Amino acid sequence: MNLSRHLVIATIIGVTVGVGIGFFLPQNLLDSDRSGRSALESESAGRIVDFDEEHFQSLLAQGEPLIIHAHADWCAFCRAQEPTLISLSQQTELQGVHILRINYDRQRDALAQLSISNQSTLLAFHAGEEVDRLIGETDPQRIQRLFEISQSGTDS
Repeated sequence: MNLSRHLVIATIIGVTVGVGIGFFLPQNLLDSDRSGRSALESESAGRIVDFDEEHFQSLLAQGEPLIIHAHADWCAFCRAQEPTLISLSQQTELQGVHILRINYDRQRDALAQLSISNQSTLLAFHAGEEVDRLIGETDPQRIQRLFEISQSGTDS
């Protein structure tokens, strides 16, 4: 096989297992500093931002619509959820929803606080209260419904 065929096959395999997803996502949607805060906290709506307790509490206190994503890099379901979360966060009607990503392997206190026992868990908050959760869900329509519930507070 020539080099270009190897690259095509490697690219296909990488996208299939999620390794290459980062090449196709706008980097500004994944940016955060080491503290877990985005460069401008007020711009966290419509972006995936690493979980930080202070930021989380601030969003709850303000009653902002919020999705929590318990993510592990090794989790195939988590990798499958990520492009859907990013796509939904860019939809005009859903851009006010904040998305915080908890590192499943490193942020055990946050997982315990939110009663999360599985990676690939998605939680929806409305007006400071948890209103719904999904575990291992990759269907874009069900995830979109979770975003809508975080905005409205009800599953109507």
